[in-house]
Amino acid sequence: MEDKRRAVDFYLGHGHQISYTLRVLGYPSRQKLMEWIDELAPGERIIHEGHLKREKHSAMKRKSDCVMSFATRSESAEEDAMEAGVSRLCMEKRALG
Repeated sequence: MEDKRRAVDFYLGHGHQISYTLRVLGYPSRQKLMEWIDELAPGERIIHEGHLKREKHSAMKRKSDCVMSFATRSESAEEDAMEAGVSRLCMEKRALG
């Protein structure tokens, strides 16, 4: 328990940096430290948005693919839109916009 408190206090007192805390203290694992922070200091752990950026990138890729499909379509615009899960009008606006 003392190691747990020391690690969380260090994290809170040194810029909320998990990597720095692990490097200086040499323990615990990243996952374990995050669990300790959530347990002893709920709401204090900084959650980076790296995974959200990947999701945004993926959504932009899907939109781009959709517009490309629309612009070079071999099917009707209605079929392309249905396949993409959007309205034909929405896809036309993206292609023209």
